[in-house]
Amino acid sequence: MANTSNNQSKSNIASISKVLRSTSPREKKCFFCENNIKHIDYKYLPHLRPYINYFGKIKSRYYTGICLKHQKRLASSIKKARIIALLPFYR
Repeated sequence: MANTSNNQSKSNIASISKVLRSTSPREKKCFFCENNIKHIDYKYLPHLRPYINYFGKIKSRYYTGICLKHQKRLASSIKKARIIALLPFYR
């Protein structure tokens, strides 16, 4: 009798581990690629503000989900906007 309950628990563990392995974390999509935005303008602040944290630092790709090409363009646009004083350097 003990063997059958042990086999059932092993099969339950195997099925749970299959489910855990099969589910992958949700991939973040690049906002600029999805909306077909070629040029990130430093004067258009609604595109820049979501990618700056409370302290004025540029958020990383890990958190925003932006591709490398657009992250580089976004960073240069944010830096230009800071120099012109459209965005703060820090709070």
